[in-house]
Amino acid sequence: MSFIVNKPRGSGPQRCRFVSEQHLSLFIDFVESNAAAGISGDTLRELATAFQGQQALMAPINRRSFDDCHRARIQREFDDKRNDHLGRLIVRLISDHFVENGATPPEEGGLSRRVVPGLLNLLDLALGVDVLNDYRGKGEVIVTRIRETTGEEFEWEDYFEDGEAQILLAEVLIKIALTFDDYGKRLDWALDVINKALQREYSAADGVEHWSFEEVHFRTLLNAMFRPIAAATADAEKRIAFANAFGQAQMNTVTVFLESAGLNQT
Repeated sequence: MSFIVNKPRGSGPQRCRFVSEQHLSLFIDFVESNAAAGISGDTLRELATAFQGQQALMAPINRRSFDDCHRARIQREFDDKRNDHLGRLIVRLISDHFVENGATPPEEGGLSRRVVPGLLNLLDLALGVDVLNDYRGKGEVIVTRIRETTGEEFEWEDYFEDGEAQILLAEVLIKIALTFDDYGKRLDWALDVINKALQREYSAADGVEHWSFEEVHFRTLLNAMFRPIAAATADAEKRIAFANAFGQAQMNTVTVFLESAGLNQT
C-alpha cells in the first residue's frame, strides 16, 4: 500500500495540506529506513492514509496555517517597503493590534494599519523633523550593522531584538512622554492629527468606510507603544536601573506620563 500526497489545487489552505502531507511522506520513508524503529512501512502507510482522510480534523488547522502564513507574508512586504527604520520600531510595537493581523477591529477599539501615516506624522510634529531624522539615521546604522553580520539570513526580528535598537526605541519613547506634560490637551491634539490623516486616506480610497480614531484607540496605541517602558519601570529595582540608564528626570517624566495616560506598569 502506498501513501499518496494529494496535489494542491488553487492557492488556499490546500497548499498547507500539501506541505503537511509531504512531511508525513518523508517521515514514513525515514522510519521505514530505520530498522531500529521496529515499525512496518506498510503499517505506517496504512495509518497515514487513514489519518489523511480525517479532513474534518485537519481542515481548521490548514486554514489557520494558511491565514497565519498569508498575514506573515503581507506583514513582511509591508515591513520591507519602509525605509524609516525608527518608524519600523514604533510600528512593530503596535502591529499585533492591527485588524489586518487578526486583532480586534477598530469598531471595537482595535487598530488598523491605516493609522500608521497619521502616527508617523504625529511623531514628526511632536518631536520635530531634525530630532527624528537623527534617530532615523541611528536606526539605519543599526540595520546596516546587523545586515553585514547576518547576510541573507537577515530578519527584521533581528533588528527589533537588537540591544542598541531597544535603547534607541526607549530614548524616543521618553521624548514622546516629555511632550505629553499636559496630557488632556495633548490627547485632543493627537486625536485631531490622526483623524485628519485618516480622513485624507479615506477620501482617496473609494468604497472604504471611515471610522473615527477616538480615545479608546489612542489608549490601545499607547498601551502597545509604551509596553517596554512600562515593563522596564514595573518595580522599584527596575526603576532604579532605568534611572541609572536614562536619568532620574526621565524616570520621573515617564512615571507621570504612565499615570496620566492610565497605562499599566506591568
